[in-house]
Amino acid sequence: MKIKKIFYMLTVLSLLFCIFANTAFASTTFKDVSSNHWASKAIEEMHAAGVINGYPDGTFKPDAPVTRLHAIIMLVRANNLQKAAEEYDLNNSPYEFPPGISEASKKYLAVAADKNWIVGERMKAMRPNNAATRKEIAALIGAAFDLKGDFEKLPFIDKNNISTKIRSWVAGVYEAGIIKGKTPSMFYPKSQIKRSELAAIFMRLSDKGKINPAPGKRIDGYLKEYNSAINRIKIQSTDGITRALTLHPNALVYIGDVKSSPSALRINQLLRLYLNEHNQVVFLKTIDSITPSSTVSYTEDKASGDDKKYWGYVYELKPNKLKLKLLSDDYRTFSLSENLVLYDENNKRKSLLALNKDDFIELELSQNKIVEIRITQYSEVVGNIYRLRNDWITISRHGRLYSYSICEHTTKFTDTDGDEYEYHDLKEGYKVKVILAGDKALKIEVLNKNIIIAGTIDDLYNQKDDERDWEIRIKDIHDRYREYDVDSDVEVYDVDGNEIYFWRLDEDDQDDTVLYLDRNNDEVEVIKLAKIDKGTITDLDEDDIKIDNTWYDLPKNFDITGYIIGSEVEVYVNDDQVEFIHVTDAEDITVEGKVRNIDADNYKITIRQESGNEFIFDVEKRVEIEDEVDNERVELDDLKHNWEVRLVLDNGEVEKIIITDK
Repeated sequence: MKIKKIFYMLTVLSLLFCIFANTAFASTTFKDVSSNHWASKAIEEMHAAGVINGYPDGTFKPDAPVTRLHAIIMLVRANNLQKAAEEYDLNNSPYEFPPGISEASKKYLAVAADKNWIVGERMKAMRPNNAATRKEIAALIGAAFDLKGDFEKLPFIDKNNISTKIRSWVAGVYEAGIIKGKTPSMFYPKSQIKRSELAAIFMRLSDKGKINPAPGKRIDGYLKEYNSAINRIKIQSTDGITRALTLHPNALVYIGDVKSSPSALRINQLLRLYLNEHNQVVFLKTIDSITPSSTVSYTEDKASGDDKKYWGYVYELKPNKLKLKLLSDDYRTFSLSENLVLYDENNKRKSLLALNKDDFIELELSQNKIVEIRITQYSEVVGNIYRLRNDWITISRHGRLYSYSICEHTTKFTDTDGDEYEYHDLKEGYKVKVILAGDKALKIEVLNKNIIIAGTIDDLYNQKDDERDWEIRIKDIHDRYREYDVDSDVEVYDVDGNEIYFWRLDEDDQDDTVLYLDRNNDEVEVIKLAKIDKGTITDLDEDDIKIDNTWYDLPKNFDITGYIIGSEVEVYVNDDQVEFIHVTDAEDITVEGKVRNIDADNYKITIRQESGNEFIFDVEKRVEIEDEVDNERVELDDLKHNWEVRLVLDNGEVEKIIITDK
């Protein structure tokens, strides 16, 4: 019996050891590239940067040769020209392409020819599917980065096998330390280059500041903290900004050339890391220094200055210093440049005397000093997240879609309690309040995390005995097809509120429906079939809504924020209760309420409706104001608090104000 117990304990301990050993840090991405492979770090880094991909079977094939075409495609990616290739207009191309290649491949070759990396006139005869040789890759990189050197100084006894026309490029690439010899005395110019060797070449180009293959997803900075409990690090980048970043569970960490774990990193160690589409760290390595051209950049080239812009409220102005209350409610003090310029809301240049406490401003830094200040206006938008992308967010509001740009490192993400979020924590369907400057999202506050989707059932997989694979696809209110897994314990209700089985639904019925998703796994946990009633919101409170002349119940705790009495809507009704409100028009309507505030300088009016909701509307400069009470001439700034008004909107702006009671 004792032997059995000992054996059992040893088995458990061995299993625990395996578990902890495997979770200490991730294995490699590719099953045929071990952590001790000579090029594992280069392969993993360039894969994280989006330069080199693996194969569908999970392999990388490090010893496989690289074709000429694939080498050019990788070089285009490494230079952030993939979008240019995808959008290239072949109809206006002057080149003749090799036979048998795809349209997409032609576009990459055309970009390379436009950049003079390859000779366009000879492209047709290039044999793109032939394996690339070491001398060809050296010439390609030499041409791409204008690296020329002294051929006579090459130390290789086989250098005369290099074609005369590319010798200076090969020498330049060698002198720059990008491509080395196979041995100290042999270059082997005609040898095929392997995928692992090309990964190492691209890593050297990155390390030497020749490329930044992931300008929006690569960060260089100093480690300030590692919290193993929540798997998060804090990095202070070269612009002085400290950012908290979550490590992906399979994040790869290299200290020098050795694969390691985050716990082995030292505070203030200089790091280079790459983020995935959810802004999680997927690759991290130690570096010795940051080359000038690899200074941290978090956005596309067009918006690279966004890292050095801040928005907030003026808190205090002192000689040569400005203290700003940021949107995160933190305070930060900046030095003023001698060349500082300030612009007011009308884009007119002003002196610093025009700056007042609590002014909302945008400031731009250079060399860590403020060089430009703009007094600006911010606005707020409440709606549901419809779509998320790396650098923009689309909000569904009042039946329309609005897109706003985002920089993950300057846009703030919080909930109503002020707790911070990261961009990847957001989900489509969340109700949010977005603070904007123009079309740039400065802050996103999560108001409600209940995910409710309305639309028409388009397709079902609801086999009775196969509940693990249940799925539903609907066409949503914006005509987008959306597919979801369905919980095996899903609750389904017909239009009258009677519970039915999911497997009894028929996709051919094309039922209108409302889906309720689980917050944690995005599976559908409740389905309510609905009838649609169209009309105008004529009354609204926390418990009921009136559409034209018909009253409907609202669900308990239904959030009525943002719904305007007077809007045109479609309501999804189940058992006489409105489950979802689709606003079809809130911009060409008439609304009523009491005046709460008039901003005559900026042509804005705030009204409060019977529902308790308050709304701010832009007012046309030539607005017509009609006084039904005293029939007097009234200007915008004559309107008084609590006067009852009727606003006629045209494309969202007030074109007419009718005073109905004073």
